[in-house]
Amino acid sequence: MKLLKLIAPLVLVLSVSTINAQVEATEEQSKIIEKRFKHLDGNGDGTVSLEEIIAKDKKQLGEKFEEKKSKYKFNKFDANKDGSVSKEEFSTKMVAFLNKKK
Repeated sequence: MKLLKLIAPLVLVLSVSTINAQVEATEEQSKIIEKRFKHLDGNGDGTVSLEEIIAKDKKQLGEKFEEKKSKYKFNKFDANKDGSVSKEEFSTKMVAFLNKKK
């Protein structure tokens, strides 16, 4: 039991370090992420709303547009479920996505 009490904080630190390492973007990734975020942030307020996602998807997809897919995408990025996607939320998801593609 004493060993478990000693190891538990170490495991937590290692887990957090691993997560942080996975979230850090390379310089190239940072540029891609910044460009995509600005593209989605139609009104320039520093967050992306569901309405902005829908508008961009409608424009890009035309007749193939499906609102449920836009809502799904938005909900994947809105990690804290506050109704908007911050640059931090967007960056975290995009880095994970870009690293997964490697």
